[in-house]
Amino acid sequence: MEEQSKNAQKNIGQKKEELFNDSNSPQFAPEGYDVSIVEFYDYACGYCKKAQGTVDELLKSDPKVRIIYRDFPILGEPSQEMSKVSIAVNILSPNSFRKFHDALMKTNERGKSAAIKAAKSVGIDTKKLEDVLKNEKAKIEKILQDNIALGSSIGINGTPGFIVGEELIPGAMEVGTFKEKINALRAK
Repeated sequence: MEEQSKNAQKNIGQKKEELFNDSNSPQFAPEGYDVSIVEFYDYACGYCKKAQGTVDELLKSDPKVRIIYRDFPILGEPSQEMSKVSIAVNILSPNSFRKFHDALMKTNERGKSAAIKAAKSVGIDTKKLEDVLKNEKAKIEKILQDNIALGSSIGINGTPGFIVGEELIPGAMEVGTFKEKINALRAK
């Protein structure tokens, strides 16, 4: 386990640019943020849904944290479908992504129809969304493949997975643990 952690840390260090500065990855970036967290998630993952509440709590309590969202659909076809819609939402309306993400994380429905419904619920034009899904299919597929490859290369083998600084944190964690990790980063 320690060996795995060291490898993850080394790989994260080598992939910092890709992890933290990918223009295709949606993000919530408040002005003046000083810490970035990358979250790998699957919309069909119960632990990811639980972690969503923790992330929301963290963002409310710390206005200097940026979250970078990375679809990591590993739980079958419905997960893949939801991730494709998620990426299309970000292409179409990046400013609506976080509301969409929250809405989809709150539902227990699965698949493309659930994702389209979540998009509609936050005011996204579903006709335009369908056009993006069709016209940007190759780009969407590439983003998904890149996310899976990147996550796998740094030791993500389940969801959720978080990168805080150069540390991989597999699984959901309490808001206090996030704050400890963030405070340690800020103290460096």
